[in-house]
Amino acid sequence: MPTLANWQFSIGDLVGGAGTGYEVDEDGIAGLDLPSLRTSDVNRAVDHGERMGRDLLEGRTFSWTVHVIADSDTEMASLLESLGAVTSPGTTEVEFSYKLPGQTQRSIYARPRRRTMAENRRGRLAHVAQVALQFHATDPRIYSVTPTTTTVQVAFSTSGGGGTGGASWPWSWPLSWASDVEEAPPPTGNSGSTVVENIGTFETPWLGRFDAGSNFLTGPRIENLTTGDALDFTSLVLQPGQYLTIDSHERTAYLNGVQSRYGTLSSTSRWFSLEPGSNSIRATARSASSGSTFRITHRSAWV
Repeated sequence: MPTLANWQFSIGDLVGGAGTGYEVDEDGIAGLDLPSLRTSDVNRAVDHGERMGRDLLEGRTFSWTVHVIADSDTEMASLLESLGAVTSPGTTEVEFSYKLPGQTQRSIYARPRRRTMAENRRGRLAHVAQVALQFHATDPRIYSVTPTTTTVQVAFSTSGGGGTGGASWPWSWPLSWASDVEEAPPPTGNSGSTVVENIGTFETPWLGRFDAGSNFLTGPRIENLTTGDALDFTSLVLQPGQYLTIDSHERTAYLNGVQSRYGTLSSTSRWFSLEPGSNSIRATARSASSGSTFRITHRSAWV
């Protein structure tokens, strides 16, 4: 007999766990450990050993075995149909959320790749079916379920150094993020600085948004003082009411969410992630009104 665990999970809108008709096989979970690596070490030409390159994670494939338990043939058919609807192949990644013992709830965004029902005629007649599911995530990170948004006022700096940051907007990455965003209050004063916490153990991407407010905002710049990296939109001018959205994972920057402004980045700009722990973030502009703000949204990440 398989060991059924009282673990919670959801696939899209389908909720599983004790009492739902979908229970987890404790021995049927695989692929939540370290994903495969893509390495870039190269042999030394005139010496022993190698020159160290960067190790990058590949996509993640994971499997999850579910026992479907019903009281009647009709209920069994309905449960299997609902499970089939959220595990059918598609072009978008769905949120797979789970909570293991001792952990907070976490999410992976993935596409279903395989669904197999165990051939157990006796089990089906007893209104129990075992379904093995396999998913593939192009982004191997495991995320916190709820995103965090921080907002600061943009500070003025003639050199572009310094700034303010933090906030969220109604779009998301890598899927639509939940609306129950935890928003930290802006710091007092107008330093343009704030601290963003990644409570996970792995670097995580972020979404940003500069809002010009009621005046012009020129040359916006966002810095991660912890890593020393910055994105400097040297030649960009935001007119009153305009905004710039930034996606650090896709490496895009759009005016009003539509028109690319990637070309306004300076040649010294470097894209960055949020490192595990505290990240000191600063948002500035060469000129900005007091109502100009920067918002940064992220999810903590693990692998």
